[in-house]
Amino acid sequence: MSNDPYEEHAWELIGMDEFEEPTHLESVQLKLKDLGAEELEMVDLIVDRILMGKEYYGEWRPSEDKRDNIQEAIEEALDGCNYLAAELLRIKYEL
Repeated sequence: MSNDPYEEHAWELIGMDEFEEPTHLESVQLKLKDLGAEELEMVDLIVDRILMGKEYYGEWRPSEDKRDNIQEAIEEALDGCNYLAAELLRIKYEL
């Protein structure tokens, strides 16, 4: 049992006692309580992207996905670099 009253309160908020094995959702809920407002905003943006992908492609099941995730990440990172470079040029020419 924890001596941290905030941790005990977090367990109560999700309707569990600390001896139960948390589900994935409960585990995330427990972790979110430790984040600040801007960190929660970042998480919210990430969840929005996951939900957008789910709406377009269906539920993502990485355990069944045969794509090369390293290659996908490299391509996405390069796309991000292109967008950033384009924005830098836009700012440069607006000055």
